[in-house]
Amino acid sequence: MGRTGPSYETSAETIAYRAMGADCVGMSTVPEAIVAAQVGLRIMCLSFACGIIKETDEEIDHDWVCKTIYNMLPKFISFMKVFFTKFEE
Repeated sequence: MGRTGPSYETSAETIAYRAMGADCVGMSTVPEAIVAAQVGLRIMCLSFACGIIKETDEEIDHDWVCKTIYNMLPKFISFMKVFFTKFEE
């Protein structure tokens, strides 16, 4: 589900989007994917759903997101290495 952004989704919004059948939530993912498709690009999207990860009613701010992404970076790099190895096969 697309957000017009720039704003972070709340936990409640992310849970509601999931209940409506969303696979990912991002403030600019959908508009970017639409433009890419219009110019003929093949795309892959990874979105960071802060509301699910944080699982709290506390507001999500930019500092929290940056720290969380930094902490997840080693796992993300490992995932991408495996993904692209399989993708090449």
